[in-house]
Amino acid sequence: MFTKSTGQIYRRTQTVNKRIRKKREQRQTAQAVRQLTDCYRQWEQEREEKYRRLEAKYGIALETDPQHPFGLPLVRFPAGEVTA
Repeated sequence: MFTKSTGQIYRRTQTVNKRIRKKREQRQTAQAVRQLTDCYRQWEQEREEKYRRLEAKYGIALETDPQHPFGLPLVRFPAGEVTA
């Protein structure tokens, strides 16, 4: 880009634009991470609510598996009840 007064190339514009672009990308990345964590929290809450409804309906205890990355349900039957 040329400046009108000197007719020379104004080199600072490219670096400033690069910084602005980088900051914008960082903001967008941070926003995407926040949205993903919010979505995951909502999914977890819905899952726990579903487990509570199933526990109340069938009289079983559902727990999440701490060894599994998504916490698959582990079914625990009440004491004294035989399953076959």
